[in-house]
Amino acid sequence: SASSVRSPRPTPRLGSTLGYRSSDYKRAGRQDSWKIGLRAKINDSLRWRVTKSSDIREPNFAEIFLTGTGGGSVIDRFRSNEQNNALTVLATSNPLLGAETADTLTTGFVWQPQFAEWISGLQLSVDAYDINLAGAVAPYGAQRIVDDCFATGAASACNLIQRIPLAGGGIGPISRILNQNINAETARTRGVDLEVMWTSEPDFIGSQGESFTIRGLVGPVAENSTTTAA
Repeated sequence: SASSVRSPRPTPRLGSTLGYRSSDYKRAGRQDSWKIGLRAKINDSLRWRVTKSSDIREPNFAEIFLTGTGGGSVIDRFRSNEQNNALTVLATSNPLLGAETADTLTTGFVWQPQFAEWISGLQLSVDAYDINLAGAVAPYGAQRIVDDCFATGAASACNLIQRIPLAGGGIGPISRILNQNINAETARTRGVDLEVMWTSEPDFIGSQGESFTIRGLVGPVAENSTTTAA
């Protein structure tokens, strides 16, 4: 008589990652950052992963100290939306910059189908991410400076605009804008990363070990925004 042995059912597995760091920056002072991650093997074909973290970055040397100059154009809201194409935009450093902090959440699946030999080399991964920055370090932006000054009258924006004085008074055309690095109020990026990869082991050259891989990446972005303090 013949008997068959049934292979054991794959057991799901769960793993975790934990991390913590305490940093003492000269400018930003004591800052804490951390990370927690979970990964699960649901079966032989499907894995799931999720990560939550709180991160920090202190401004670098260029953002604090370096400057540069160039040209630019803006629409001047103060002068009936006049197009100004002949102004100097001076990239200005900011020694008062503080650290930027981020709350990041990512989650996704990895699928490696094994129900047939012809598809065994396929791998599909889908990951969604949501990154929220507080105090994001970024150039203010010439047009944004003019728009914020017009909308709010905030000194943090208006003091960066220099105008040509008019003999009869009134608001003269803009001559120069100081495009300063700032700690923006918030910045957010969220979207999805999709990766498809197929790998095979051809036999083009006798007994030599060979592999052939085709890989495709798609990353639609749902939001990429910066909101200034003004």
